[in-house]
Amino acid sequence: MRGELRRHWTEAGFIMFRDSNLTAEFHLDLSRVFGPLEVHKTREFVDDQHPELITIAMEDDRTELEVDGELGDYQSWHKDSVYLEQMQHGGVLRALQVSERGGITGFFDGIDGYNRLPEDIKKRVESLRVVYQINLPDRQPYSTRSTVRILKQSERVKSLFG
Repeated sequence: MRGELRRHWTEAGFIMFRDSNLTAEFHLDLSRVFGPLEVHKTREFVDDQHPELITIAMEDDRTELEVDGELGDYQSWHKDSVYLEQMQHGGVLRALQVSERGGITGFFDGIDGYNRLPEDIKKRVESLRVVYQINLPDRQPYSTRSTVRILKQSERVKSLFG
């Protein structure tokens, strides 16, 4: 079964277990199917009982935005864990509480994306390096066609970035 899960994930790039009541233990066991686990470098999010898990939650005190007249919180395209020495091969996500609205998440296979590039572009970028940084919500590139207003900035963002 483990080999079948790994094969399917490698081929499809995505596996979803719908309408399941998955426990933290199952989450960890499933994650180990795909390789050894690491403790996340952002200690503030590490689960006290399961250090290999992190909790990402929408807080009551959050930055609120209006994007093209629609209220919400927004996270622009980003790549998780870019600071790790070894490239992260993937992640296992488990929704503990699903929002009634929003919650649209997209995934991108960077290796497949690179492989699809024309050869001339691959040659142009092969020696380039990237420096990553955290962007404040008011500096994130939401879209060239969006009208964005920051309605409220969370205390956490204020404390981290002044």
